[in-house]
Amino acid sequence: MAGTPSPFIVTTTDFLHVTGLSPNGTDIPEAQGINVRELLFYKISYKMYPITILSLCVLGTLGNSLCLLILSRSRIRSGSSAIVLRALAVSDTCMVLSYFIAIMEKYYVNNLTYVALCKIVVWGQSTFQMVSSYLVILMTVERFTAVTFPMKVGRIFTKKIITAICITVYLILMLINVPVLMYCSTTPRGCGLPQDSYAFFYGKWRNFDSTIAAYIPEIAILILNISIIVQLARATAQQKNLRQEGGARAKKQTEQITAMLLGVSITYWILNTPMAIFTTAAEYMFDHTNPHMYVRAYFMQVICLTLMVANNCINFFIYCLTGKKFRDEFLTMLGCKKDKRNTSKGMASTSTDQVTVSVAT
Repeated sequence: MAGTPSPFIVTTTDFLHVTGLSPNGTDIPEAQGINVRELLFYKISYKMYPITILSLCVLGTLGNSLCLLILSRSRIRSGSSAIVLRALAVSDTCMVLSYFIAIMEKYYVNNLTYVALCKIVVWGQSTFQMVSSYLVILMTVERFTAVTFPMKVGRIFTKKIITAICITVYLILMLINVPVLMYCSTTPRGCGLPQDSYAFFYGKWRNFDSTIAAYIPEIAILILNISIIVQLARATAQQKNLRQEGGARAKKQTEQITAMLLGVSITYWILNTPMAIFTTAAEYMFDHTNPHMYVRAYFMQVICLTLMVANNCINFFIYCLTGKKFRDEFLTMLGCKKDKRNTSKGMASTSTDQVTVSVAT
């Protein structure tokens, strides 16, 4: 099926062209062959999918905005990991907003008439999904370096280097997705690909896009995560007998940051792998000319896409669960926890006043 348009396979370059099916199922090939259970199955998927994605988009926009605010606070904004996480929050927010507009157009607005906006929406979905993937790789590489070469990581990943890499990732992936801007346009079915672009996008581009957006990140993150876990186990065994307080404190802080970032990258891998498998295997697993297989494929696609979008919406909750420093900073920002810096300053000020009084008397 490579090189021909698929009515149900969704790629990052053409999210809006999910399917031409209508809510009542009349657009399903040989719809009269679909039994009542399968048709109900399809209708539930069709109606629940946009509601679920829109809910995730709202949740993700709020969560990523909070991440940006917390990671920009003075106590944690200067670290190299915080720089990557801020870049990731920006990318996730852009991707989520692109999906929000896409779903509104596909299911509620019905027609995105502005060609420029149409191009930007589809380009944004493709670009920022890739950017998020490669920022997760960068974050994982930085953590692998931190646990493998703890004395060198500060020199290898300085703030300037990390910032430059993040900017480079954005620029390169924006340029890679320029073909989406060139080909995508408004169509009678909404914002998506014109019929004459199918051969290119479902042929050469689909293979290239899948490799860049899915296969490389999935394999790289899996290998790096396994390496980090193995290295952490080795480091724990080697440092079991150390008693230095400063070294133990630094080690604990490194472990907390590593646990938080491992949580992000492992969650990425779990939630994105189903879509990568589906995109690769759908043409071998399903015959889209068979209406029964069509409905099953549509349902599986809905699940895979929902998981993929969820990945860009839940980092805030992962940070809160696995990162004590992030959690403490969030509670401090809400006023639920006292700021230790202000307390320390107050104590220092009180001590100074007492000394001044004693000297004056």
